[in-house]
Amino acid sequence: MTRAHYDAWKSGRRPAEPSDEPAQEVYKRVLRDEVAPALRTVGLRGSSGKFAVPSTTHWAQLAFQKSYWSDRDSVSFTVNVSVIRRDAWASVVARDPWMGKEPSPTTHIGPPAAQNRIGFLRNEGVDHWWELTTGQPVEPILDEVMRDLFCLALPWLDARASASGLL
Repeated sequence: MTRAHYDAWKSGRRPAEPSDEPAQEVYKRVLRDEVAPALRTVGLRGSSGKFAVPSTTHWAQLAFQKSYWSDRDSVSFTVNVSVIRRDAWASVVARDPWMGKEPSPTTHIGPPAAQNRIGFLRNEGVDHWWELTTGQPVEPILDEVMRDLFCLALPWLDARASASGLL
């Protein structure tokens, strides 16, 4: 999952048309019609902003996180990534059953999980949130999100899973 995957996504699509629909609807549409199909082409599974690399040995996931302060006209969001061995997760759940049957990249787990936000993978190395606003162009934001997914988040997931001896 590299720049070539991003380039293939970009060249194989029609740019999004400007729209006056509410930002909340634009966000849902972008996840459903752009992000999900693109991530599925490189083997990830998932929907509704949460995706995973299929594996029997580990959880390698990414999840979109919408700001609590988002509203009808403005949606701020970021992407979280997480890798944890399934046996390590089972130990976490045995200790803390409330954690659930599978980890969530938006919940801080701490060791033994490797977790990050996409902004910290960028050259700037700081948290980064995108903002969709009603009536504003979606294309520049979508392009940046997809570039960061293909060129930063997915390679990070692969590297962390490989470093754990899982791939």
